[in-house]
Amino acid sequence: MGFNTSLGTRLGLVIICLSVLTLPALAQEEGGAGPPVPEQQESVERPAASIADLAPYNTWKEHTGKAQDAVVLMRMELRDEISGETQVRTGTGLLIRCDGFVLVPPMLVSLNMILKDGTPGRAHTDTKNLTMTFAEADGKLPPPQSVFQPRHNYETRDFTALKVNGLHFKALQMLHPRNIREGMPVKIAYAVPDPRKPGAAKAVVVNARVGTSSEPDRQKLRFAFADGPKSVPAGAVVIDAASGLAVGQVPGDAKQVLEDDVVAGRFSPKTFFASFAEVHKAQNAAALLPDPDARAGAEANPETRDANDIDAARRMLDGMVFVPGGPVQLENWPRCNLLSEYKLLYGVEVACTPGFWIDKAAVTTAEYADFLRATRHRPLPAGWTGIEVGGRYASNPVHSVSPKDADTFALWRGKRLVTPVEWLKAKQMRDTRFNDEQQAAVASLGQALTALELEEREIVLMRQTEAQVLARSKGLRYQPGAPYVGPEINALDEERILLVRRFIQEHGFLIFTSAAGANPQDVSIYGVHDVNTNTPEWLLQNEGKQGRDVATKPLVFGFSHFPVRAARQPRQQEPIPQWKSHLNYDTPFSDRMWTILARYFGDDPWQDLLMFGQSGNGFRCAR
Repeated sequence: MGFNTSLGTRLGLVIICLSVLTLPALAQEEGGAGPPVPEQQESVERPAASIADLAPYNTWKEHTGKAQDAVVLMRMELRDEISGETQVRTGTGLLIRCDGFVLVPPMLVSLNMILKDGTPGRAHTDTKNLTMTFAEADGKLPPPQSVFQPRHNYETRDFTALKVNGLHFKALQMLHPRNIREGMPVKIAYAVPDPRKPGAAKAVVVNARVGTSSEPDRQKLRFAFADGPKSVPAGAVVIDAASGLAVGQVPGDAKQVLEDDVVAGRFSPKTFFASFAEVHKAQNAAALLPDPDARAGAEANPETRDANDIDAARRMLDGMVFVPGGPVQLENWPRCNLLSEYKLLYGVEVACTPGFWIDKAAVTTAEYADFLRATRHRPLPAGWTGIEVGGRYASNPVHSVSPKDADTFALWRGKRLVTPVEWLKAKQMRDTRFNDEQQAAVASLGQALTALELEEREIVLMRQTEAQVLARSKGLRYQPGAPYVGPEINALDEERILLVRRFIQEHGFLIFTSAAGANPQDVSIYGVHDVNTNTPEWLLQNEGKQGRDVATKPLVFGFSHFPVRAARQPRQQEPIPQWKSHLNYDTPFSDRMWTILARYFGDDPWQDLLMFGQSGNGFRCAR
């Protein structure tokens, strides 16, 4: 009956479909005027467009440019909230990243005002109008852009970071202050309103030389000008004449220069500029280049460089892979919530970065020990009693280092730390099969341990009931909740240990750290290893905000609260805390599994640090 019904249904559908297809033809034959029959076209499945093919990232594929591409005129209109007096300020901004991050002096965008009568005023946020105009650039100039200034952005003495949405820019990369030296030729570039073209801007470039540091310290915060103009506007960009990279910005004034003064060339005297030593307190969107050769794409092909530099470039890039620039979809991951930060502060869910080189694997313990021996850097990582590292741990990622120590190591190697957006780009996998397989293995283990847990509860309840009945029959007092330890429980423990041992043999990299880059399955499409497993890694920090940016590994178990070493004794009763992991294991097996690991698989004190969440973070370098 089922076969006949199904066959009848199919035949009916076929007849209906044929009838629908032939109706237009019959109408044309009978009446001669029917709706035209559309030509049947072969359906072609089109691949989904990538973010790089969509506006605004399809404007051009270059992510970095020259000074004239990145120096912009900032114009800010203010109205005092009490008197209603209006002011217009102007200054120079520097585009530091292609997706619209602009660096300006904080006073340029301050709401504090000095009114015409000399009294202080205050502009309301809603009356502020901040726009950015290009001075000059290759190709068609975009119109003035509205600038979004987040209310919760951190400001340093010399810098604040703003955001422009909706366009893709050619940014100017920043050079680390360790490259600044006395007498170095520089160019000072700034933008002013063009009196010949209302609403337009023009670029001004003058030559100068770097003088001595006006604040003699190791951080190289500010430098004097040895010669050059005596007056430049706030935000003027100081550019290394040899490399064309930005090395600093002229800070703002306590009393802001108004637009009329800028047009007339009346600037406050400026005898110094601020290096980018503290720019990461305002924003970690863009990294400081360790040297001029580290600019985006400069070393993508060492063969194109001068013959004398080829060997040096190859040595520098040994163990690194190149990640091409482009946009990336932001996402949430523990301890580095880029998506919420960008969405709340800037209203975007996509970021973009220029191309960069990145280490294939994290810095190893042996490499960090070499750094300690060569530089005598201190302090030692947590848990270290000396710098002699041997055995299999020499190839494991170093851990328990601070972000400052990681940054010092990177500069020693002529490199830098990875930015959060760069990590998002570098860790992209071709598919999710590896992650899915590991998640399935964890789920399978969880089901097995949960089943044993339920079986143990049934046995304990049955034995407690039997003991209670026996006690009553003999007139004895029964203690409710008395623990039961018997051969059945011991057998279940042995079965649990066997399950965990088998899991460790096949998936131990989810629990213990392993040699850096040793897992051939955990590799991104760009050749970056350990993007889902092994030690979490420090990223370039935004020192001005609360919290730290860490590249957590989504498949690594987390151990924030673990029993002390003395708890690893057979059948010792101790309170079990509520442990959680990065995989969000809320199943009942979690506590039992952690207890088994702590008691039977944690005899090595070094491994204790790695496994039980006391290890801290490692890092890898970029260039």
